[in-house]
Amino acid sequence: MITSQNILWVIRSAGERTVDACKELIEASVPSDHVVLINERPFSAALKKSFQLCTDSTFEWSIHIDADVLISMKGCEELIAKVNQVDTTVFSVQGVTIDKFIPIYRTAGNGMYRNKVLKQALSLIPNDGEALRPEGELIDRMLKKGYQKLRTNNIVGVHDYEQYYRDIYRKVFLHSKKHLNVLGMASNYWLDNATMDRDYTIALLASRVAKYYEGPLFLTPGFQKEEIEVLFHLNDIQEKGPLPKNSFSKKNVSTIVENFTANQDLQQKKYPEYYTAEFLMTLKSASTRTRSALLTSIGSELKRSGKKLIHKGKLDN
Repeated sequence: MITSQNILWVIRSAGERTVDACKELIEASVPSDHVVLINERPFSAALKKSFQLCTDSTFEWSIHIDADVLISMKGCEELIAKVNQVDTTVFSVQGVTIDKFIPIYRTAGNGMYRNKVLKQALSLIPNDGEALRPEGELIDRMLKKGYQKLRTNNIVGVHDYEQYYRDIYRKVFLHSKKHLNVLGMASNYWLDNATMDRDYTIALLASRVAKYYEGPLFLTPGFQKEEIEVLFHLNDIQEKGPLPKNSFSKKNVSTIVENFTANQDLQQKKYPEYYTAEFLMTLKSASTRTRSALLTSIGSELKRSGKKLIHKGKLDN
């Protein structure tokens, strides 16, 4: 039986502020020699390095956690339990995280892989600049090979909490291109919370600048580096210091998980499948769900427009 104690844990880091906290939370529950930290940039290189480590290991499965995710071991255990129930054609099992900047449950920063399949997956990893979502593109390519992926609604951690301002800016800049369909609602959320948390002020700044950017996009820490330095200087933004040790405990993560309420409109528009629990992704189902998500998005937009028209009609009368 696969458990948290007999799989390989891979932390993928690009210098995140929470890398030590991420590692501490994992090593509080599993042997430290079962935990590997890699520092590779860009993300496509991190995928290659992590997959190579897994194919060379004796572990049957591996769980990959981005260093900007602070795990809930309870949710991870629930996710890991699913691999004992899946068919051999399933090469990946994924949970959800609670996202700080798109305040919903979404599939970010985590995933489990069947290690013996990763040798084939290595040759399918897109090059830097080839895809905005390298891991998602890789999975699509694996689906075309006849493999399947299991998505679950197990909450395995919290995503993008306590990050450096520069990383928040860079990530939201990319969000503004990757998640254009929810940018308006997300921006309203950042605006509502900016006075209480400066992270959201940075998010607003990034989204406003990204609106006028038409150049190539890269998933590297050096992307927009000079522009960020100038903007922060002009706006008197001082970077955060390193996150102190033991800043995040299991209890801290549990509190966020237990008290979190997703933005319902955003959830329905971005990832409505969360509510239907788990489902298998195949090549056919992936395209079907893309159409389903589009129809859901259109339906939500029509619903909001209808409410505005009703309100306007009442005012006119």
